[in-house]
Order: sequence, then C-alpha cells, then structure tokens
Amino acid sequence: DAIADQLYRILPGKEGRERMLSEYREVRERLGNQVAPDEAAAIMFDLLVKRREMLVRLAKERAEAEAKAAAEAAERARLKALAEAEAAKKKDLLIETADYIWDHPELGFKEFQCAQKLQEVLRAEGFQLETGLGHITTAFSGRFGSGRPVIGILGEFDALMNLSQKAGVTHQESAGGLYGHGCGHNLLGVGSLGAALAVKAYLETTGASGTVIYFGCPAEENGSAKAFLARDGVFDALDAALSWHPADTTGVRNLTTLANCKVLYRFDGVAAHASIQPHLGRSALDAVELMADPALLEQARQEHRKRIGKGYICPI
Repeated sequence: DAIADQLYRILPGKEGRERMLSEYREVRERLGNQVAPDEAAAIMFDLLVKRREMLVRLAKERAEAEAKAAAEAAERARLKALAEAEAAKKKDLLIETADYIWDHPELGFKEFQCAQKLQEVLRAEGFQLETGLGHITTAFSGRFGSGRPVIGILGEFDALMNLSQKAGVTHQESAGGLYGHGCGHNLLGVGSLGAALAVKAYLETTGASGTVIYFGCPAEENGSAKAFLARDGVFDALDAALSWHPADTTGVRNLTTLANCKVLYRFDGVAAHASIQPHLGRSALDAVELMADPALLEQARQEHRKRIGKGYICPI
C-alpha cells in the first residue's frame, strides 16, 4: 500500500492505483524479485515520471499541430474567398471575352483576333506579354509575379471546321459560318484567364513569392501546338502546368493520355500492263491497304495505335 500510495501521485484514481500496482509487480517479476521493494518502486517511479513527461510533450505537440492546422485551414479559406471574390469582380470582363471568341471563331494557328483579344485583357491587367512563342504567330504568354513556384496556366481558343452554331439554343443550328467552337473552346482560354487573374490577386495581396504565367496555346485540336511549344522549351521553367476544360462536374483530373502525332503519307505506284507484265507494277493501293491492315494494327502496342482517317492514316 505504501508503494501504491507513492506511485498514486503519477496516475491518480482507483483504476490508476490498480494499474500502478500491476506494473510494479511486473517490474519486480522481470527483475526476478532480486531487488528490494523500495528499489523496484524507485525504478517504477522513474519510468512513470519519464512516461508522464513524454505524454505531456506529446499532448503539447498535438495541441500545437492542431492549432497550426486550424490556422492553415483558416488561411486557405481566406485565400480561396479572395480568389473567388476576384473572379466575381472580373465576371463581366470574362463573359464579354468568351462571347467575343464565340463570335469570332478561327481555325488553329489562325486565331489572330482571338489571340489579340486575350492579349489586350492580359496587358490591361498588368501582365508582361511575350508573343510569337515557338515561332507560332498566335502563341503568347502573359507573366505576373517573381520567384518560385512558377505556375503555368494553359488556355486554348481555336475553332473547328463545320461547327458553326447559333448561341443560346440547345439544338444544332448553324449561325451561317464555316467555323465554330466545339466542347466549349470559347471558354477554355477564358476560364484559364480567370484563374490567372485570381492567382495575380493572391500574389498582390499576400506579397508571396511566385510567378503565374498564362499561356495562349493555339491549335489545341488538329494542330498539336503545345507539342511544338514544348519542343522549343517554352514550358521548361515551370514547376507545374494546369489546364481547364468544361465538364458536367467540378474536380481535378490527373491522368496520362496518348500523344497525337499526325503524319501525311503519299503512296506512289508504278504502272504496268495487268496481263502481260503485272510483276513490273507497284500498286499504291496495295501499300495503303497493307499499312491499314487491321490484323497488323491489332498487334501494335497501346502507344503505337493508328487511327485511319479520310484517305490517310494518323498514328495516335
């Protein structure tokens, strides 16, 4: 009982008293009952003191970690609200820009009016412009901030052939032109523009280190402009690159897709008499059919698949 009373100061209560006695007996048994009760109690007492100090330290560290996490969550919420407020302030500007791009559809590599419109907005918002990226006339960037991280936000704005569409209706109805925006291409560049403006507001408000670069990327479909930009090192300085696409849900997608490399082949044949000297001829059609043989395509690796187009084969 005297030993229990001594240990009771470490872990009070009936349950604690019983626990201490149990652990005390365990200590004596481990020592083979070769030490005096007081010596065993001293060993137990020292262990308990160290345990209590550890528990106090862990509780303090846990409380500090929870307080830090709560403060960080509050700061993230504040910055998110700041970004949302900035996007709301620019709402009319972004809608007007998206409508302009819808009303001026231009094919890939020829988006002169749309690229000019986006550049005007970036310039007015204080971004440093660079044009003619990768030797492409309609490729450009707008930079704001300094230091790392360097975040690239990619925007596209190209139209497609035979997609002229009247605005404000849910059925197919041509607006009378040849070109139009499929799957929200009038929104791609503008949505990314809104994100760049929100990041700019964050950098201005917090004074944090970081650079945001809006990339105007032409010919998103059927042009592979970003491949040419990557080839020329346009994205080399980035720590991350983000893009945006309209969908029926809001979320983050991180996936790997196959690259698209278009190749145009020309097949030349050799004429020969079909009955007298057929062996001297070379059929261009036979070569096309051999290249497009489904049996051969099935044996190709996933990353080497080919898709047959109109009169040509397009490796994917």
